[in-house]
Amino acid sequence: MYKVRTASIAEFKESRDIWNKLASAMPLPSIYCTWEWIYTWWEHFGDNYNLVILFVFKEAELKGILPLASRDVVLNRVWLTGRILTYCGSMEVAPDHLDIIASHEDAAPCLAAINNYLSTEYKEWDVLHLSHVSEANNLIKWLDDADISFQTNIREVSVSPFITLTEGFEKYHKTFSSQKRNHFNRMEKKLNKQYGIKYFSCDPLKYQETLDTLFALHEQRANRKKIESTFKKEPIMKFHHDLVRRMDATDWVWLKALGNDEKVISVWYGFAFGKKVDYYQIGFDTQWEQHGPGKVLMLNVIKEAFSKKYDEFDFLRGNEKFKSQWTENKRSLLTANIYNKTLRGMLSEKLYSAKATLKKMRKMMSIRKKNNASEK
Repeated sequence: MYKVRTASIAEFKESRDIWNKLASAMPLPSIYCTWEWIYTWWEHFGDNYNLVILFVFKEAELKGILPLASRDVVLNRVWLTGRILTYCGSMEVAPDHLDIIASHEDAAPCLAAINNYLSTEYKEWDVLHLSHVSEANNLIKWLDDADISFQTNIREVSVSPFITLTEGFEKYHKTFSSQKRNHFNRMEKKLNKQYGIKYFSCDPLKYQETLDTLFALHEQRANRKKIESTFKKEPIMKFHHDLVRRMDATDWVWLKALGNDEKVISVWYGFAFGKKVDYYQIGFDTQWEQHGPGKVLMLNVIKEAFSKKYDEFDFLRGNEKFKSQWTENKRSLLTANIYNKTLRGMLSEKLYSAKATLKKMRKMMSIRKKNNASEK
């Protein structure tokens, strides 16, 4: 029998080892489900929330964790205020592949117990909002289950391109055209021979300095393109500095760069957890853009992931054009709203359904107008 209770702050603080053991046992282990990620988020953004971290036990053994947090918000961007439950960190620091933190064997019974807990014991919520959940994750399987106690709405909001690494770099490299391979090779040779620019792994003792370089390079490019970057905002910068400091004793942080003795021209920031490498952010000096530093750096990181025998390289959320030059594989990322049987919860579900219907009607009308115009 699986039983659920809300963990205390003290239990949360002391759960690091067992938490990460469970995160490592997930079918698709995710750095964004680790204790370090969740705890650092709580330190920087937790003042706006009440923690609702659900521990699931089988007898006395902790088998699963669903780290949630609640706050009062305006539901559906209208006048209706309600209490929303979200996965810790999902609203501020752009995590993907969120799931129940449990092994494949324990995931389903843990979620069944959580379903019962949210139905009968913990009722102080109106909407459970789960953002950017992979289509293959156990949370989605739970929401598709006919036994779930709540009304749900699930929609695709993004995709997550990825490269399968199990067949070796040479085979992957041959999927590029000879023209593309030669182009990358020329760029890398020119950077090396003319400017002494090389690929290297950043010194862990200089991770904080490297992060500052990344933020500066990212801002430089954002300013050039005249776009506002949330990555450069002060709370996000502090979060990542503390996150990397907290992960210092692990080998999860990947900070890779291109540079010479005088300067760094590009920085790649990501994570390696389980059998997967995640690309999180990249920055490069726009004065070197004609030499393709971002492409050269990305190719070298992918090559290193192959050489270290990881199974997958994940580009995370977003269907940006540059990702398609590296892979055609992608997963759907879904956002789900689960509505409690409260007055606000039921009203929110009705409002969401009405807005979705109206949006669909407008789309149909737009298509009809275009068709009529083309017939004239």
